[in-house]
Amino acid sequence: MELLSACYYQQGGNNVSLLLQKYRYRQVQILFTCICAGTGKSAGRAGGYMSEQMLQWFRKLYFKELFRNPEKSMNRLEEGLWEVIRRTDGELEHSKIMEEKRKVDLAGIFCIENRYVMLWRGAGRVCLVNTAFGRVHIQHISRDSRDKEGRDREGTMVMEQGILQPDIAVLFSMESFYQYVTEEMIRDGLAVREVVTEEQMYRHIRELGKEGERLGGVDMGAVLLRTR
Repeated sequence: MELLSACYYQQGGNNVSLLLQKYRYRQVQILFTCICAGTGKSAGRAGGYMSEQMLQWFRKLYFKELFRNPEKSMNRLEEGLWEVIRRTDGELEHSKIMEEKRKVDLAGIFCIENRYVMLWRGAGRVCLVNTAFGRVHIQHISRDSRDKEGRDREGTMVMEQGILQPDIAVLFSMESFYQYVTEEMIRDGLAVREVVTEEQMYRHIRELGKEGERLGGVDMGAVLLRTR
C-alpha cells in the first residue's frame, strides 16, 4: 500500500502550523503529519513551537530500532508522542508565548506503512473519507470521540492505534475549517477514486481551501492523507 499526502495553508497571518514529514527506510514508508494551533494573540507562535518540538523529536528517532518489532514500535511511538506533547505543554504554560492558559489544539498521524498512531485534541479534527463500493462516506472521527453525555472532550488528548485500509483519505484540520468547507464540498472534492496522485491531491485540497477563503474563512490549514 502506498501513502500519498498533500497540504493546504492559507497565506497571510495564519495561526495554524503544519508539520509534514515523509521518509523511506528499506522500502518501508514512514509518514508523520500534525496540524497545530494555539489561542489568543500569540496563537501562531504557540502552534509553531509545538510543531517544531514534534519535528525535533521525529528527527531523533532511530528507525532501525523501530523496525525490529513493529507492534511494540507503535506503542513506543505513542509513548514518545505523549512525552513530547506533555513536555511542550509544560514549557508553553510557563512561558510568555501562551497568553491564555489553554493547550495547543492539534490533529495528526504517524504511519509506518499501514500501521498508525492517530492523535487529536481540542479543535483538532480528523475526517475519514471512504469511497469504497463506489460511494463517498464521510466520518468525523474526532467528533465521534465524545463522553457518555455527548459532550466533546475539549482539551483532552486522544490517541489511538490502528491499520489503514486501502483507498481512503484522511483529512486533518482545525474545527474552523468546517465552518466554511462543508461535507458536500469535501465529498465532491476529495472522492478518492478521482484523486489518485499527489498532484491531484494538492490541486483539490487547495481548491477546497480557496473556496473556504472566498466564503470568509481565516487562519485555515489542512493536511490530506490518501492510501492506495
